[in-house]
Amino acid sequence: MEEIPSINNFEEDFGKFIQVYVNDKPYIRIGAINILHGQIFSQLLNELNIPFNSKATGYVDENDNVSSIMIPLKRGDLYELVGAGFVQLDKESLEFYGNSIDYNPLGVDENHLYKIAKNINKKIILK
Repeated sequence: MEEIPSINNFEEDFGKFIQVYVNDKPYIRIGAINILHGQIFSQLLNELNIPFNSKATGYVDENDNVSSIMIPLKRGDLYELVGAGFVQLDKESLEFYGNSIDYNPLGVDENHLYKIAKNINKKIILK
């Protein structure tokens, strides 16, 4: 079975992130700024083959239309979403800040970042 990395590669300078424990293992996933935190979350859970229940959340699309989408519940039998927000990336650092509207008022979880920092070869900045 292929090992799923605790943090994904992300090539953009700015994105959204989530912090999750799955079976007590910490994960960070960074995704594009134009998708919901819940979509990043569901992608990770699907990648790990973790079943989850969903809830509906509203969002405004690129045409200013209000829509709804199903996103994972914050907590399940095998997982827990503990942080979400925005990240600024450059060659030397990752700057985590803000919070998620999808899972309001969820922001950066410092303890989770410290646990996963050994897997990140960049300076971590909390704002």
